[in-house]
Amino acid sequence: KGGKLRRVYIPASLRDMALAWLSEIGRDSGFLWLNTNGQRMTARRIAAPRIVAEHKRQLRDFAQQVTLKSKEMLLTQGNALSKLWEELVRLEADRLEQEREQLGQSAQKLSTLSSQLLQNRKERVATLEDKVRLLHPDNILKRGFSITRLQGRAVTGAEALRAGDRIVTQLFEGEVTSVVEK
Repeated sequence: KGGKLRRVYIPASLRDMALAWLSEIGRDSGFLWLNTNGQRMTARRIAAPRIVAEHKRQLRDFAQQVTLKSKEMLLTQGNALSKLWEELVRLEADRLEQEREQLGQSAQKLSTLSSQLLQNRKERVATLEDKVRLLHPDNILKRGFSITRLQGRAVTGAEALRAGDRIVTQLFEGEVTSVVEK
């Protein structure tokens, strides 16, 4: 600063190379770093281009690394996404197949149960038909019973009759007409 001279430590191997170069260009004293006009350069002037160049290099390296890492991450994430998509498609296909199987089983069960229900109903109807046939008045009359009617209606008790009522008694084979005395 302010025209001060700075001392710079130079390693021995670099010193020897610098001395050889200085003797080659014919300089044995003065400043090492000169600008294009032959005037001495300040430390800031010497360091600034190198610092800028170093920063540019570092930025280029960083940009390349970011680009590579981004591509790597995109590729990795893309692969992971593809695998997840394939897994989703496979799981959906498996689920659809399970649903089809369950639907098939339900249809089979429905068919079996409806057939069983129909068979049970047919058996129930046959049983009821047998009961109706056995309880039909003709079958009762065959066994020796009779049906007595007063004015076309069946008489179920003696209290419904009066002396002089005309009743008809139906037997298995024929009818008998009677008059009530008591």
